[in-house]
Amino acid sequence: MIYGMEISGQQRDELQALLKSNEYDGSVSPRAQIVLWHAEGRPKAEIAAALKTTRPTVDKWIKRYQDEGIEGLVNQGHAKITLSDRRYVR
Repeated sequence: MIYGMEISGQQRDELQALLKSNEYDGSVSPRAQIVLWHAEGRPKAEIAAALKTTRPTVDKWIKRYQDEGIEGLVNQGHAKITLSDRRYVR
């Protein structure tokens, strides 16, 4: 079975910089670690156990990185719901 994905040296450097960055909230560092470990060939189940998270969470961040790069690891704002957006049923 093949694990991991290929990333360039530049991508690796960017991800390693995120591990130490104060630019983002603390959730970005473990996301970068997920991608780095996956690129090293660690199994997803092992990554999830090491970071005390779930396999679907590991899958989510790997996919987001593959689709969007570094920006995919940064929290994306949730849509705000206003009263006019809600429908009330009587």
